[in-house]
Amino acid sequence: MLPLTKSFSKALLPLGYKAAISQIIEKFPKKIEIVVAVGYEKKKVSEYLKCAHKDRNIKLINIDVFSGKGSGPGYSLLSCKNHLKCPFIFYSVDTIVEEKIPLPNYNWMGVASVKKKDTSEYCSVSFKKKIINGLHDKIHTNNKKVFIGLAGIKDYKIFFQSLEKHNHLLQNEMQVSNGFKALIPKKIHPIAFTWHDIGKLKEYYKTKNLFSYKNEIFNFEKTNEYLYFVNDKVIKYFHDTSVIKKRFLRSIKLKQLCPKVELKTNHFYV
Repeated sequence: MLPLTKSFSKALLPLGYKAAISQIIEKFPKKIEIVVAVGYEKKKVSEYLKCAHKDRNIKLINIDVFSGKGSGPGYSLLSCKNHLKCPFIFYSVDTIVEEKIPLPNYNWMGVASVKKKDTSEYCSVSFKKKIINGLHDKIHTNNKKVFIGLAGIKDYKIFFQSLEKHNHLLQNEMQVSNGFKALIPKKIHPIAFTWHDIGKLKEYYKTKNLFSYKNEIFNFEKTNEYLYFVNDKVIKYFHDTSVIKKRFLRSIKLKQLCPKVELKTNHFYV
């Protein structure tokens, strides 16, 4: 995702003047607990969530190995295990879908079709009588459907036991497929979604255009500052922390001549 993620988490990249993670959070009721695995640029993610979603019950889990050998979504989920002792929904931050999310009262995996003939960069799935009977992670297959990084996990104990037992790496990462394979005997239902994969630069820009306002003629966005509108609040991000300090001091000196700054962090103000 370079150059956009040189010093910035892809979770905070804007889609329709909201960070990607906000687009995901707002698909769920306010009463539920949200567990967020944070690693790369975790301080900025934490600051944003404090500014944008302080009304939510969000638990941040620090991931010590978030890049290189031994990292991966499987490792991140294992790190969150103690906070996921119930049926839960797994949602990768670079996945955006248009449909409502089913409850995890049964095992299901979100799937979508891919145009590429080579499925080796995905975890492809095979079916039998509308039930998933095979997962093929990072290998070429003739399957037309792939796992999109969104799933409901009812049998969480079996899932985590399998993740811990089968902790082998694929392309130096621990994948979540190690846990899902143990759920196949319990039945995993495929759920089709309209999928936008914003983990790739080209797809991110394509998805970003879908979320743009129809009357948005010009784009003055920069990679070192972003503007968000969340929960009737205006949130501004600056990579340069001195800008935040100066803007805050200016708001105090100008008093009623500019909007009140309700909250200030190192990189954001509200």
